[in-house]
Amino acid sequence: LYNTKFSRWFVVYLDVSRNAIVLRTAKDVTGKWSDENILVSSTANNNEYGGLYGGFMYPLDNDSDTLYFNMSLWYPYNVFLMKAVLKEVE
Repeated sequence: LYNTKFSRWFVVYLDVSRNAIVLRTAKDVTGKWSDENILVSSTANNNEYGGLYGGFMYPLDNDSDTLYFNMSLWYPYNVFLMKAVLKEVE
């Protein structure tokens, strides 16, 4: 998704090794991508989000510092609309 406020490309995905939905950004869609920034995690210390997967961005709000995305869970099986307020983008 291209964000016009930050003039950057965003990608959100599940990093299975970190049990987290992460955000990465880049100036060009084929360019160098930033390090992963965790949006939501489900670690051994935080079982609030059991069976975390998904991370699909809401495409119609791409001109602000607020990122909306869907987060899916296995336990309980459901889809949630999540919001992340971005303070700074590399």
